[in-house]
Formats: sequence, C-alpha cells, structure tokens
Amino acid sequence: MRAKERAAYLLGVFKAIGEELDTRAIKDEEEFEKRLRIQKIVYLLQGHPEFRRYLDFYFSMYFHGPYSTELAFVYYNELDRVTPAEVSLSKKALDYAAEITDMSTDDLELLATLAETIRVNRGRVEDEEIIRIVHQLKPLFPLEKIAELLKRLKYLKEKYGLRW
Repeated sequence: MRAKERAAYLLGVFKAIGEELDTRAIKDEEEFEKRLRIQKIVYLLQGHPEFRRYLDFYFSMYFHGPYSTELAFVYYNELDRVTPAEVSLSKKALDYAAEITDMSTDDLELLATLAETIRVNRGRVEDEEIIRIVHQLKPLFPLEKIAELLKRLKYLKEKYGLRW
C-alpha cells in the first residue's frame, strides 16, 4: 500500500472512531504525547481484524513501546494531502476502539508493550515472565500496574478476537 493510501485510511479510521488527527499538533515538537498516543492507538487497533484491513504498519520495539517509522512518515508527510477514505466497521470493532481510546497514554504505552512482548515471545513464556520483561523495559511502572494491564489485554483479546 502506498503512503497516500495509508494516510487516507488512517484518516478514515480516526474519523470513524471519533478521534481527531490534528496535523499541526502532530508536527509540533512540543506535542510528543499526541504522537505517542497515535502510535499506540494504531498499534492496538491493528490487533483487531477489521482495523487490520485498513491499517498495515510495521512496528518494532522502541523506548516507549512499539513504534512505526512508516506511520510517522505518513502522519508527518501525507495527512495534509489526502481526504479520509471510507471505512466500514462493525459496532463491535467500534466498541473496541472506544475501549482503547478511553485509556490514558501511559496505559496505552503499557498495553502495547505487553502485546508486542507477547507477540515476540509467541507463547514461549508464562505471564509472570511477560510481566518481568515489561517491567525491565518500563521500570517506572509498578509490577502491579503491568499485571493489571496484562489482565485487561487478555480480556480485550478474548472479547474482540485480537491478534498480534
């Protein structure tokens, strides 16, 4: 998929879920948290099969969890050049998006890091090890918070059929 198509789908998805993509704010160096939030929302939405049809960005682990240079390129360079694409999403997919977008940026960062850690380890490690790995990556977050969000991730995975 070309960058312009990706940008149109990104805008279409964010319009469908009621999230604003303010291109001026995204490009403002002072607005790091907005860019971080977009990265985590897109990563987590891609776990849902309906969103995966429209969002296909490669992510790898960085300091603040999964990060996509492709996504960054699209929102820095292409969003101003396209109109939102039409996207068709079920109520269940929109409910999932609402659960994700209602979360704090810190929780999104932890949830995405947990999901990526699980994906990379492909079931080879137990929950306690996942929590330990994420705590090593994110030592500022307490173990209890990481464990709480792992439970939430499992709940979301079961309820919405998520895959990473």
